[in-house]
Amino acid sequence: MTRYLTSIAIAILCGCATPNQMRESAPAATFSSTKTAKSIALCVAKRWENSGYGGTPSVAFRLTETGFTVAVRNESVGSTQLLADIDDTHTGSETRYFKGVVLGEGAFDAAVKECQ
Repeated sequence: MTRYLTSIAIAILCGCATPNQMRESAPAATFSSTKTAKSIALCVAKRWENSGYGGTPSVAFRLTETGFTVAVRNESVGSTQLLADIDDTHTGSETRYFKGVVLGEGAFDAAVKECQ
């Protein structure tokens, strides 16, 4: 019972969400770039994996119909903490960055911005 209550408390504190739930909110930031979606997605994934916060974050990298999605997941509570939808455009790409609560978020924010 204590373990169950602890899991619920962690879920509430971390702002657990699925990718679709995160997309229902306005993005924390939106970027346009002349780089391809693939180039930006690979850069973001690499930087997030090597952020150094809390060990190695669980980073998911997925191909979509219009580009890529990169996400940081908290596997212990089954939630998505960070999400970047990166789509190809006729002039390069557009990144929509969504975020929940995550330690060291400044490094993750900087990665998305600097990969543009």
